[in-house]
Amino acid sequence: MGALKAATGAALVRTPLRVIEALRRYSEVQGLVVEAGFPGELRDVKARGDDGPNPPSVLQVATWNEYGTATAPPRPFMRQTITRHQRTLREALGRAVYDYGRQRGPKNLERVAARVGVILRGAIQETIVAGDFVPNADLTKMIKGSRPRKTFREALAALRAGEPVPEGTRPLIDTGQMRQSVRWRARLAGRVIAQSGGGP
Repeated sequence: MGALKAATGAALVRTPLRVIEALRRYSEVQGLVVEAGFPGELRDVKARGDDGPNPPSVLQVATWNEYGTATAPPRPFMRQTITRHQRTLREALGRAVYDYGRQRGPKNLERVAARVGVILRGAIQETIVAGDFVPNADLTKMIKGSRPRKTFREALAALRAGEPVPEGTRPLIDTGQMRQSVRWRARLAGRVIAQSGGGP
């Protein structure tokens, strides 16, 4: 499984023609891509909160949430990010091009790319918290909302016994690990020039 990411650029963010034309003036930024999401290396980071013997990775959980599974509906937080934050991302690209034009050079390019990466990462994180998603199933609410936390079997037994279903759980939010794991990376001609640090 590869990475789950959203990249800034004309394909995902409707970039105004004036910004695209300005970018073309600076030949040194041709091939610059700023992307954010869940890189492939997160396939080795196990998700917290799963009580099974083989917990899924953060990348798997993010992919399942985005596209759904046989038992869970899609909750497309990456695609919603582009829709919800279209204007913010477009403005960030415009400001980045303007700032780069004022002081060209490799260090400024890294700084400008980093600013766009941080904005894109923040937009994804905001959508995870506040996006419009299909509500959690009662079984999921029972697992996530019970204190102490119930296992799958305990939650299923509680539902069958008629225990009240806890309210207040949000789709995509459990331990917070997925939200914290969003990363950004800037590449120029395939070479990483800046990236977010930290781990899940």
